[in-house]
Amino acid sequence: MINAIRRIAKLQHLLLFLAVTWLPVSARSAEPNVEIGYVENIIGDISKATVKRGDNKNEKVEPLTICAIIFNGDKVSITDPAGKVLLRIVGQKDLKTITAASNEATVTAEVAKRGFSNGLYLWVLSSIPKLENKPRATVAMSVRSGKSGPLASPMLADEQSIPAGQQSLWVAWEGGAALATVSIRSQKGQLIASGRGTGWAWKSPPVNLIPGSYRIEISTSQERIEGRLAVIAASAMPKIPSELKSDGVPSELRSMGHAAWLGAQGPRYGLAALQYIAPLADRVHPAGVLMDALVAGIRPQAP
Repeated sequence: MINAIRRIAKLQHLLLFLAVTWLPVSARSAEPNVEIGYVENIIGDISKATVKRGDNKNEKVEPLTICAIIFNGDKVSITDPAGKVLLRIVGQKDLKTITAASNEATVTAEVAKRGFSNGLYLWVLSSIPKLENKPRATVAMSVRSGKSGPLASPMLADEQSIPAGQQSLWVAWEGGAALATVSIRSQKGQLIASGRGTGWAWKSPPVNLIPGSYRIEISTSQERIEGRLAVIAASAMPKIPSELKSDGVPSELRSMGHAAWLGAQGPRYGLAALQYIAPLADRVHPAGVLMDALVAGIRPQAP
């Protein structure tokens, strides 16, 4: 009797293990209308890029923009001979590139989770294109080109709040020159970190910032600007919603989601938002768009 009970218990454990193990696999789907990625960049004539979706009887052709969601089975094309559509697909390390030579490329992938189906990620993907006010880039990747005019960082017009702790702090500006000297000082003027930034951005060496007031100084040979920095306890920072921490989306989108949401919480969180996307800005076009907007003091509208 005891042996029989043990066998039944082992069988129950086996069935439970198989159920748990198989669930993610059964959740995988290559069916249409399942979100599998988004448009990261369109190079060339954006009006020549389209997506065709739906069955043969109800097929629709729609224009493409950056951050447009791509569904399983979508047929993506660009007729500009020199153009490219770059897609970020869940679970794929490299971008999927579609050119005029690709004709009409059908995009498919198997995904374990519908990572884009929650409202906040849809908000992120719809918010970033609204921030883009520059002509379409003609280079393969998004490279920040600054803005003509005097040295400025409108974001720093408001005191910025960042969490305390060991970190390398990104600072960015527009106008003036691509090269500038950036310094972080305590309220009493003690130098905490300093260095030469390039490409309108600077990353500090690792510094341990304790709660308190600081100054950020950005200077060229002819101009100088500064802003106030408040280092606060991490617990005092706005908490990023768990919805934006999903592992079912590309890490680039997750970083952009954190930055967009944090930036939308108020003007004092622009610099904190910048930390999530500055490392991506030169190679991920939507991240560059969001970074330029934040530096200019322009924030996504709160969801």
